[in-house]
Amino acid sequence: MVGLGFVVGLVGVFRGLSVMLVTSFEWFLLALTLLFIAAILSRPYAVVDALLMPIILALTIGLMIYLTLATTIIDYMQSPRGNQGG
Repeated sequence: MVGLGFVVGLVGVFRGLSVMLVTSFEWFLLALTLLFIAAILSRPYAVVDALLMPIILALTIGLMIYLTLATTIIDYMQSPRGNQGG
């Protein structure tokens, strides 16, 4: 009977390891892994998990795409272009 509380607890534990995890993509993979573990281990909540998992995955993937795009645009806008004089 493992649910969302288990996932939140594990994420809290893994935050202490954030020095070892270099990229946000690794955090994304960790979140996906924890979601799948929670879905597999929580048989009584299978119906709720079956309804929530696609929503959680869609929001997570959408957020990752948005953050990646925003970071890319910000980096592009801050990079020097052309002759800046000097």
